Amino acid sequence: LVLRPNRVLEECKFENDELDSTYHFAWVENNVCLCIASVMKTNQEQYQIRGMATHPDHRGKQLASKVLKYLEDYMRSKNTQKLWCKARVSAKDFYLKNGYLIDGDEFDIPKIGPHLKMFKNL
Repeated sequence: LVLRPNRVLEECKFENDELDSTYHFAWVENNVCLCIASVMKTNQEQYQIRGMATHPDHRGKQLASKVLKYLEDYMRSKNTQKLWCKARVSAKDFYLKNGYLIDGDEFDIPKIGPHLKMFKNL
């Protein structure tokens, strides 16, 4: 609905979604998923945030910040040193407010749009 609108479910899965080293987080109320995020291991001490999104009807409720804080605490407990992501430019301020820094110049992901690499040392 948010990250891959108008695509079939099979096109929405990420490579490595099913690995034991991949973690999926969600904010669920009344059996409805309102916010999600996944993290995937990129090396011994780093994880990439993949697929973070909030249902459009539930934005502005700080759900994404709560999910992000929870996943950061969880990943810290797993001795993760750094989280990073390819953030949509439209999400830049969200990540900046949550302590992430920009790493490099804006780039385009085909069919998705402009992004920035961002990171946070844990």
